[in-house]
Amino acid sequence: MAPPVLVQERDIGRGLVLGHITLNAEATLNSLSLEMIDLIQGALDRWRSQTNMIAIFFDAAGSKAFSAGGDIQNLYHDMQATPGGPCTYCDAFFEREYRLDYDLHQYPKPTLAWGHGIVMGGGLGIFSACTFRIATEKTRMAMPEITIGLFPDAGATYTFSRMDPVWSHFLALTGAQISGADAQHVGMADALIHHDRKDDCLAALGSLDNSQTATTANFRNFGQTAGRLNGSA
Repeated sequence: MAPPVLVQERDIGRGLVLGHITLNAEATLNSLSLEMIDLIQGALDRWRSQTNMIAIFFDAAGSKAFSAGGDIQNLYHDMQATPGGPCTYCDAFFEREYRLDYDLHQYPKPTLAWGHGIVMGGGLGIFSACTFRIATEKTRMAMPEITIGLFPDAGATYTFSRMDPVWSHFLALTGAQISGADAQHVGMADALIHHDRKDDCLAALGSLDNSQTATTANFRNFGQTAGRLNGSA
């Protein structure tokens, strides 16, 4: 059985590699489990100081979702098994999920997220924490925690605090879904690109340079390339 997160190092020439992390739990809409969080964190920890690692690219298996959020079933079963707590799985899940989101916000290498399909809850936490966030024509984005009595988590309050309050309050208080175009409009996505252009985006990453002084400038060049691809979305 394939692992719930696929981790690859893609050779892009000139001795450089691209880290590629694929959420691979299609049956649960790539909802994040503790195992998935640990696999992602482990890859990021290995690549942090790897000098030939130029950037990290996140995507997901299937056509329906980048990630629908946290794996509610495992959290529910843990709460049912230990009413009143302590809930060992739940405590570990939220601690490590939030640490992962924080680490992504602080990560020393450029990170990109391909947010095709459903991007919600904890999945939006990963997406929002990346340096460059790509939505597609099928993106459906939301922080729906309010509908089950929770607050927008996984770094959402940080993201919302940097948006126009009109949009952030609406999204936080209603859990409403927005499209990729809406996400770009309100500042939750950096580009809108048709899903069938993903391979073109991966190819464009091959032009990045790994020198400390050039990383930011070259990553900006990738953003300009993505903007040109944007016309097909």
